[in-house]
This record gives sequence, C-alpha cells and structure tokens, in this order.
Amino acid sequence: MEAKYFNKYELEQAIVPIQFNPSLSIALLDSYISKYPKDYPAYLYKAIALIRINKLEEAIAIVNYIEKKLSSDNIKINNYKKDLNKYRILHLNLLYLFFTEQYDELYKYYKDNIVDIKKMNEAFNEDTSILLFTSKVKTNRINPNRNDYSYLFRQTIEYQEEDFLKHLERHLADKSINQDLKNTSLFVEEFPIQEVLKEVKKNINSNNKLLDDLGDTYVFKYDGCGRHNYKLEDYFKIVCMANTTNIITMYPSNLCENLPYIDLNYLNQVIENQPKVKRLSQVDKFKMKYNLK
Repeated sequence: MEAKYFNKYELEQAIVPIQFNPSLSIALLDSYISKYPKDYPAYLYKAIALIRINKLEEAIAIVNYIEKKLSSDNIKINNYKKDLNKYRILHLNLLYLFFTEQYDELYKYYKDNIVDIKKMNEAFNEDTSILLFTSKVKTNRINPNRNDYSYLFRQTIEYQEEDFLKHLERHLADKSINQDLKNTSLFVEEFPIQEVLKEVKKNINSNNKLLDDLGDTYVFKYDGCGRHNYKLEDYFKIVCMANTTNIITMYPSNLCENLPYIDLNYLNQVIENQPKVKRLSQVDKFKMKYNLK
C-alpha cells in the first residue's frame, strides 16, 4: 500500500538541492507531488524551499493546508513519521513568525510548544534558542546586559559594527600567525576585504536575499576569494540580521553557482591595475583600517 503514497528515492532526489538550488528543488517537488499527492512531507519540504527564497506567504499557506490534511485524512502514519511532520511544521511556523517580525506571536508560539520544540531541536540537530531570545528582546520582555552574551545574542540586543569586524577576523587568512586551519572557510590573504565590504554594503537589498535560520543571506562572486574545506572557491556569503543591512558574518562558500548572486569581479580588475607595493598582512591592514587591537 505504501508504494501508492510515496517514492523514497524520488523524494530524496527532489529535496537534495534545497540549499544550493531551491528553485530546482521546488520544480522537482511539484512534479513529485503531482504523482504522489498524499505524501504530505513533500509539501513541507516545498515550504522549506519557498522560505529559502523569501516566498513566506506561499510557504505558510502550504503549512496550514498540511496541518489540516494531517488531522483529517485517514492515511496510517507511524509515530516516527508523525513526529517528523510535527517538527517540520513547528520549525516552519517559527521561521515564518521570525521573518515576518511577528515577535509577540513568536514568543507565545515558542512558549506554548516548548516541549516539542526541544524534541525538534534534538531530532534535527538544531538550536532555535536565538528565535526565542529575539522575541524577548523585540517585545521588551527582558533587558539583558549585552556583555553577558555570546556574539549573535549580543548583536541581537544591540548591533555594533565593530563587533562584526572583530568576528570577521576568524575568516581572514594570516600566514604570520599559527592559525587554526580547522576553520572551514577562510578568505585568501590577497582578498581585498576593505574594498569588498564597501561594495557589499552598496548591494545589500531584499531583491536577491535568501533566508536561513540566522537571518538574510546574500551571495557574491569573486574568483578565488577564499577556501572552503581547503578548496579554493569563487563565491562568498554575507549573512545579515533578518530584515536589516547589519552584517553578522561573511565567509567563502561552495555550491553557490545556482543561487542568486552579485558579481564583484570588477574589483579584481581595478586592484590588478594598481601599482605593486609592499603589503601588510590581510589581518594587519584590516585592524589598522578599523582601529582594532
């Protein structure tokens, strides 16, 4: 009987591209759903892909539809699959409330479902505590001391660009120090971080953003910009706090070719045409530019 309702292999093939080609994933899921309309997890995966490309209302409409279908249909689903469906719906609802800035509703939803959300975080190896914390800060339910918290939580309380710049140092290669090469994403020493940051700030807008659990993600192309897992890459990502231009991190990344991106390779040509002078290390220049110690 189960073969009528789903095809495990086809579904897996459809969801694989969600992170690196969400539009393709949506097309594959549409085709899959037309063949297996009662495989409800496929709809939820489509909602995940839709949130990724900032189509929030389409995503939440699917979530609402599937919640109703799961409560009314007589299809037998084992407890494990029931839990997975419940956790995906919880996660999607959290993200929808977060990205639509419904912070009061987000706080109440999180508190009302706290037990299941803890189980969801464990099942998916997630940590959604930043969503609850953000809802508390935005609704004045807490008045935290910024210095008591880790980086992302500090920036949620009060964004400080100097804090971001200090955080960025961990992604800058520096041969003059014994650097921890276990960091999976490092910009090469020659990467003109100061010039790139200026251009990036001119090009951050909602037209080409992707949504991730941390906030708004933008992709930029700059050939040979850095290494990800030791491999030289031509793309890097900027992550901003949701619905702002406040950058919280940037790093070289792979699998970006099929994501919306802005090409910054014109900077490469400008810098190549500049006269060659003895250069400080990337980290030293960066610290001098922004008066960092």
